Amino acid sequence: MSYEILSTEKSVANVKLEISKEAFEKGIVAAYNKNKGRYNVPGFRKGKAPRHIIENKFGKSVFYEDALDEAFPEVYTAFLEESKLNPVAMPTLVSIEEIGENGAVLILDVPVEPTFELPQYKGIKVGSLEYTATEEDILAKINEQAEKNAREITVTDETAIIGDTLTIDFEGFDNGVAFDGGKGENYPLTLGSGTFIPGFEEALVGAKAESEVDVNVTFPEEYHSEALAGKPVLFKVYVHEIKRKELPVIDEDFALDLGYDNLQAMKDEMAEKVKAEKEASLKTAAEQTIISELVNNTEMEIAEAEIDAQAQQVRQSYEARLRSYGFQPEDYYKQVLEYSENKDPNQFEETFRAQAVNEIKSQYITKKILEVENLTPNDEELEKEYERFAELYNMTVEDFKAQYLNNESVMSYIASSLVQNKFYDFLLENADKTPIVEE
Repeated sequence: MSYEILSTEKSVANVKLEISKEAFEKGIVAAYNKNKGRYNVPGFRKGKAPRHIIENKFGKSVFYEDALDEAFPEVYTAFLEESKLNPVAMPTLVSIEEIGENGAVLILDVPVEPTFELPQYKGIKVGSLEYTATEEDILAKINEQAEKNAREITVTDETAIIGDTLTIDFEGFDNGVAFDGGKGENYPLTLGSGTFIPGFEEALVGAKAESEVDVNVTFPEEYHSEALAGKPVLFKVYVHEIKRKELPVIDEDFALDLGYDNLQAMKDEMAEKVKAEKEASLKTAAEQTIISELVNNTEMEIAEAEIDAQAQQVRQSYEARLRSYGFQPEDYYKQVLEYSENKDPNQFEETFRAQAVNEIKSQYITKKILEVENLTPNDEELEKEYERFAELYNMTVEDFKAQYLNNESVMSYIASSLVQNKFYDFLLENADKTPIVEE
């Protein structure tokens, strides 16, 4: 085997690969043994004709095509080991320059990892990652607890307000004629939820239980039903009952009921929760800022074959999410096109490809920074990661290792998770965390 890399352009190496006489002969023998049963030769039982007899009858090249298939994998593997190329997809056969008893000469296009220069990755401005809870934050957090502990009461002597849940019957009329889909019975509607078209819920503010209300509204111009889009209609509504949340008073007794020593202790814990949540959010936003900055500032030519493969994965992942939400992808795409100003059906593929390019760039940038900075996890860090996962699984470290240490997918996930954390921890440590002052 010998080779010559003729050129490399846009991360595709154009390669001249020679398959030696010996390797090709080995391929011919394999092709003969594999296919000799396909040939009928007078005087021989099927599959028993010698190779030279078949070649004399059908031509010397009868086994060449299959021989090439047989010989190529081993030769190509040896070529990759010697050339140190890092292919990212299967090669494409451009042409067969020579083929015969003396071997074969192939011209291949081999998609390879791109070469690129890293942009400046230290000192990226991300702003402060520290947060101190405000009184408003603490009150909002306590109000969340109050909402969870609220009781629902039936309102009999007051009118409905925003936030109340009304049980209603309703029927819609267009010029006095009831229209399809405009009727419901015993429907629970929370005022202010935005469940119904604009104006409907607002018109029920001030209504009383066991009363009738006429609601005059106009359907939005972009409403999905063309028959109703932009039309003024009348809904006749009967309010059966009104329910209202009654929040507990936030005082010492409330704190004691939730298990705190006093109100201040509850406020202190809420402040810590807010701080942890906000700082986690700031860290995530900072990581997104960093990777976006790196991707946008990195010039990288990626092989089309790699983009195609990644775009397909992006599409499959996206469509799997759609199905999990109860949508059929093709129906969803049609609906988007119907209500979008952009009627080009290729917009989806363009979006998937753009995301694929960003993902590929991110992967290569991450890999290169890890190599340059020697951020390989050590045994101590790996052990800590085992401890963290054992805790998540509610297991001892010993039991976790016994059960999962030989599971390649689990170990691969743990290793990649640790590497990803080291990558971002390093960049955040070296980022510009000066507080950003909004003008």
